[in-house]
Amino acid sequence: MKTKSMIKNTRKVVMKLLPALFSLVLVTLTWTGAFFNATPKAQALTVKTTPFILADSNPVDQVFGSGTSDQIQGKAKEDIGTVERNVGKAKEDVKGSAKQAQGRAEQDTGRLKNRAEDAGSDMEEASQNLGDAIKSLFGE
Repeated sequence: MKTKSMIKNTRKVVMKLLPALFSLVLVTLTWTGAFFNATPKAQALTVKTTPFILADSNPVDQVFGSGTSDQIQGKAKEDIGTVERNVGKAKEDVKGSAKQAQGRAEQDTGRLKNRAEDAGSDMEEASQNLGDAIKSLFGE
């Protein structure tokens, strides 16, 4: 029963970590130039080209539009933060589950002691009743 629960919890954590890991890999590969040529080609300005130079030298921004790399980095940082928060929650959940189990064990111990005391009282009462019955049988 505990193993199934642990597997289920582990699966949930992995499913939460997967998007962040994918985003981190995507940002890393983009940053290192694995997807695109990191060195832009030099172009001479002519009269027919636009009079301004694009400030975005990141290949991702050049292909997908300005600010795309910032959006990817922001999403990666957000996902990493979410993962860190969820890992913290998972650690707290484990601590909470351990405390819960400890509390249940203490409750069970208390119930067992209570039942043992009740059984002892019942035995004492039954022995007194038996003694009284024997005395009354013999007329004492």
